[in-house]
Amino acid sequence: MGLNRMAEKNKNISKADLMTAIKNLNDVWGDLYQAEQRKIIHMLINKIVMQEN
Repeated sequence: MGLNRMAEKNKNISKADLMTAIKNLNDVWGDLYQAEQRKIIHMLINKIVMQEN
């Protein structure tokens, strides 16, 4: 889910606020449970494309 979609889905959070939260995520990442980390990763990554070299 991209930042625009996240901002649209959460009308009370601006795109700028999302960017600030993402920039500061490293400060709290180690304090989050693995399930919380996984949820954040799933929200941020839309798709992964792998190819063999």
